[in-house]
Amino acid sequence: MPNTNHTTHTTHRRQMIYLYAIVCVYLMLPVLICIGVIPWNMKFAALVVGAVAMYIVMRILGHTHSDIGITRQRTIYSLKTVLPITVALIIAAGLFLLLEKPRFSPTEGIGFYVFYILISCPAQELLFRGILSRMLQELRLHRVLELGVAAALFGYVHIIYGDMLTVVIMSIVGLFWYRAYQRSSNLIGVTISHVVLGVMTIALGIID
Repeated sequence: MPNTNHTTHTTHRRQMIYLYAIVCVYLMLPVLICIGVIPWNMKFAALVVGAVAMYIVMRILGHTHSDIGITRQRTIYSLKTVLPITVALIIAAGLFLLLEKPRFSPTEGIGFYVFYILISCPAQELLFRGILSRMLQELRLHRVLELGVAAALFGYVHIIYGDMLTVVIMSIVGLFWYRAYQRSSNLIGVTISHVVLGVMTIALGIID
């Protein structure tokens, strides 16, 4: 009985840490960007800092790299699972440009794209797929609710753009990326898909 009580206490403690982390990182960071506490041009850097902080928390709690999707196992499968959504997103971006004028004039230089591709996108996928998936599983949510929460949190972070349509679209995209990650438990595929979509939408002036 004492061992059972200790296990229950430890599980509850971890769940409280996860809930606190979700509030502080996943919910508060976008708010701080929206109200200007975090400068607009530091939005991607702020997400990287959030991802690093969450990585440290997860490692302290005893999670391995494999637990949070940092692995080379099932890499080919992870690429296959995101191929349909990646192609669909490329087509959708092309159709948008045919039907609408660019919303912004891109000003990003090569340094930004190097940072975005090699650091920002991997960090965002670690944060919103690898780490979030592990936390939601340990919070013991129903699988449908888990998927909905993950998609909603990814869409929510896009409130920084002040555009509800972007929030809705990215919630849907987040749902597909999260499901793809669940199938492979490998971050490589979703990261590459994120890079493709992100570079396209920024370079083509769809988002800023």
